[in-house]
Parts: sequence; structure tokens; C-alpha cells
Amino acid sequence: PAPLEWRALVGCYRLTQGPETWSFALDSAAEPTSEEGARRARSFVPRPEAVEEYWLLTDRNTVVYVQHEGWGMLMEFVVRGDSLTGIHHMRTDVIGWEPHVPAAAVREPCPAGAL
Repeated sequence: PAPLEWRALVGCYRLTQGPETWSFALDSAAEPTSEEGARRARSFVPRPEAVEEYWLLTDRNTVVYVQHEGWGMLMEFVVRGDSLTGIHHMRTDVIGWEPHVPAAAVREPCPAGAL
């Protein structure tokens, strides 16, 4: 498959399958993290200020969305048209317990001022 173009993925998405339903945005702005190529992400549910959120493309041609505050979650998606499908991985403080469930998100219009 052709490599993904990050600009085509910028926008808002609604998580429709996973532990809860909520919306998030994949922004075009670079995000200073230890992950090369990371871009800013934003969820539209209240989260503590300490939460780090970003997204990036992998060398496996997948989209990774990360949200954490020491522990948290990571979702890895493949792109299918205007949808993202993949796995939601929970990161916990319990050694050996990192549950994962299927996850899917569909593109939706962004709220005013979201990007």
C-alpha cells in the first residue's frame, strides 16, 4: 500500500467502538514529545491538564493516538476511507494487566475552533 499522508488524516473523529464513545481531533501542529513525527491531538471530553495527547504515523502505515498521564491509553488504527479501525490498548499501573479491545472511529465535522 502507498504510505499514508498525515495531512489527509487531520480532522475530527468519533470513537464508535471501544470502552466509551467520545470525539477527538488529529491536529496538524507538531507536538514536542520523544516520538518523532508526533502531532497534537485533542479529545473533546474533560481530561486532567497533565494528560499528554498526540498522534503519529508508524512505519507499519498505521495511525497511533496516545493519551497518558503516567498511564493511559494507546489506540492503533488502520485507515479505511474516512474511518479508523484498530485496537484500544489500556496502560495501567498493574504489572501484566494491559487490556485491549477493538476500536473504530469515523470522521465527523469538527466543533468550531477545534483545529
